[in-house]
Amino acid sequence: MSITAAQGFVAAGCHAGIKRRKFDMALIATDDGRPVPCAAVFTQNKFAAPPVELDRATLQANGGKAAAIIVN
Repeated sequence: MSITAAQGFVAAGCHAGIKRRKFDMALIATDDGRPVPCAAVFTQNKFAAPPVELDRATLQANGGKAAAIIVN
């Protein structure tokens, strides 16, 4: 089984230097580039980091859809 076992998705990995000598970053995307419904879990901390606030706002603005995600 692989990350691309689900039909309609593609994935790629690379070494971004976060970990030593291993793939440590991945891109998972729809194969046609069209957004699909997505979900996210965010911190409940009152003082969330700016990237968390940006992601919350982005998902709310686009109706909870994404065409790709980056995983590190």
